[in-house]
Amino acid sequence: MDVEAWNSDLMEDMLPKTIFLICCMVIGLFGNGFTLLIYCVKMKMSDERYFIPVLATVDLFAATICPILGVMESRMIVTFNNASVCKIFWAAASFLTLMSVFVLAVIAIQRYLKVCGSVGSTMNIFWRRISLMICIVLSAAFAAPMIIFHSAVEITNVEKNLTGFQCARTNEEDETVVIIYGVILVLTILIIMTLLVVIYSKIALKLYRHYKSIEKHGNSMWIRQSDDHEMHTSDTLVTGSSDEHGSSKDYGLQEKEFKPQKIPKTKVDKDSKKTNITHKLTTMFMVITMFFILCYVPKVILLVMEGLYDGFWENMSDNLRHVLTLVNEIYIINNIINPFIYAFMDSRFQNESKNLFHCIKI
Repeated sequence: MDVEAWNSDLMEDMLPKTIFLICCMVIGLFGNGFTLLIYCVKMKMSDERYFIPVLATVDLFAATICPILGVMESRMIVTFNNASVCKIFWAAASFLTLMSVFVLAVIAIQRYLKVCGSVGSTMNIFWRRISLMICIVLSAAFAAPMIIFHSAVEITNVEKNLTGFQCARTNEEDETVVIIYGVILVLTILIIMTLLVVIYSKIALKLYRHYKSIEKHGNSMWIRQSDDHEMHTSDTLVTGSSDEHGSSKDYGLQEKEFKPQKIPKTKVDKDSKKTNITHKLTTMFMVITMFFILCYVPKVILLVMEGLYDGFWENMSDNLRHVLTLVNEIYIINNIINPFIYAFMDSRFQNESKNLFHCIKI
């Protein structure tokens, strides 16, 4: 038996993972591509949706690079001898994955300022750009070591007397450095997850109190001025007071006389509508964050187990390894699910999508 035959035997067990990754890539390409088309072409850039095209762009590339790397590792299990390709794809996949995480953290801070902050405490365009630059720098800083830590690693099958190559973490670096890096990476992700839970918990409490107040007081909580008439007061001098026959006597007193006067419509309704949009989009980002946490918890657990136990993957049974290998890729769902959330929760996205399909049919 040669290395190619050995690789073919191993590939059969990786088929479910390969199919899963290819499906994720196809869905991610179409979903995120369509999201960019709607938000960048059909809709004007707004403060509320500023980070959606950014997140969609990151997810588009992440849903392409990460599955390609996974498929290559699944199809070239012991024949991956190109060290440069291994390093580049690991660094790119790490950068895009972490970029998505950091952007979600920035979005959470923006929503907190909008919903829970004082009036005017929003994230202006300057700080939005600065926050994105920070996300890029942090992602690059965490991804750069992957170029050193990963390469085409030699693997030997003693029973079959064969030697192959895997795209995996090398054993040449100082183990202490690798452990420190892994601890910092895991702690960073856990801190961000905790931050997201705390921020959105406060936002959820704020929204709950807001809607409970509306339910309790109804529209009376809004000082609404409509196109109808608003009663206002004017001072008139009373020259007398009426006796029992209706005659008046002069006491030199003033009384209030209410007269209806038509006034222009104020911005109260507009502000109310804007507030509702803010709350709906905030709820949408809460759902996106919830799926992010659900998708990344298995990945973080496996990273911790891999760091705690030497030979974690090598010492388990083949069936368990195949299952956990697939579970290890679940995080990619985070990069493909957002377009479905937009379609269900952003009414403007729904309308623009319908208009686009209507134009295509015509």
